[in-house]
Amino acid sequence: MSQMPPPVDNNTYTPVTRAALDLLRDVLGPCNSVLSDPTTEELMINTGSDVWAVTRGRTVKTDIEIAPARLSAALRAVAALNDREVVEKNGNAILNTVLDGNRIAACLQSVATRGDMMCIRLPRKERITLKEYKEQGFFNPRARPAADNQENSFAARARGGGDALVDYLAFMIRQRKSFLVAGSTATGKTSFLNLLLEMVPPHERIVCCEDTLELRIANENHVRLLEDPVNGIRLPELVAFSLRLRPDRIVCGEARGAEALHLIGAFHTGHPGFGSLHADSARGVFSRLEQMMRLAGRDAPSSALRSEIAQAVDVIVFIDAPYDAMTKSRTRFILEVLRVHDYENEEFKTETVYSAYGAAD
Repeated sequence: MSQMPPPVDNNTYTPVTRAALDLLRDVLGPCNSVLSDPTTEELMINTGSDVWAVTRGRTVKTDIEIAPARLSAALRAVAALNDREVVEKNGNAILNTVLDGNRIAACLQSVATRGDMMCIRLPRKERITLKEYKEQGFFNPRARPAADNQENSFAARARGGGDALVDYLAFMIRQRKSFLVAGSTATGKTSFLNLLLEMVPPHERIVCCEDTLELRIANENHVRLLEDPVNGIRLPELVAFSLRLRPDRIVCGEARGAEALHLIGAFHTGHPGFGSLHADSARGVFSRLEQMMRLAGRDAPSSALRSEIAQAVDVIVFIDAPYDAMTKSRTRFILEVLRVHDYENEEFKTETVYSAYGAAD
């Protein structure tokens, strides 16, 4: 790696650390041109043959290829370091460490379903001068985006359902809003989540966290993390760790417990995404989230938790599938789409964009 020191005659590191650095440097040899570019911000190795780089704020796919066996050996050497911060269980499945100023986040194949993967965040090599900030228009005023007016227009049309409702959901996804899909058991939450994922712009990087492989991701730049109970890697850890992988969107297959706290935290810090959970109504999602956040150890007044939820969640889609005794079958449909605006005066400020049984608010 371009930032790493020469392997010889360096007493800064222990022999074990130095050996791991040497191996990692050797394995990443094909990446030298990218790593040595002063404009490179991050290198994302989804698999040995699926390598992306962030340069000048743009994410581009490279033609770099790394032999899977060599990548695996390098990651296991890094995992073996006992003088670094390593988030690990029995199998060293999740790694989070800093080597020579480079933040390294990696998952081994027991968790990363496509194979061993790694993200390397590089420290900026050159400072941005005041002149450059000015030339970029950093301090210049901007016209207010027209998205708010567009949202109102899409929402007004969506009240009638059908294609207009689909258009509203697609628009909100393009606007990088966070979605929660709710319903009872067997209402088709996961299937609908797959449909929403198809609406994500294809250039975006998706990090998906699941306990069972059910979601389908069409975007080329993606990472799938699967719960590994044998090694003690659970969904809450995966959702929290996903923030290290430079996601454009974070997806949590189903929130049942502590992972809800991390998902709300991710949404709240500017990482939009999707999640699903069990609830008995669209507004019932709020109490379910608060309950799960408390079970995860979040000790705060209800008003604070509810404010966090309101600022993190943008759209709630509630799906119903009532049983018809005549046909002895269930028909799945969207019962309600709720736009979440805020929490104030001890009340969630929401807008019913669509209701299957009557006019929206």
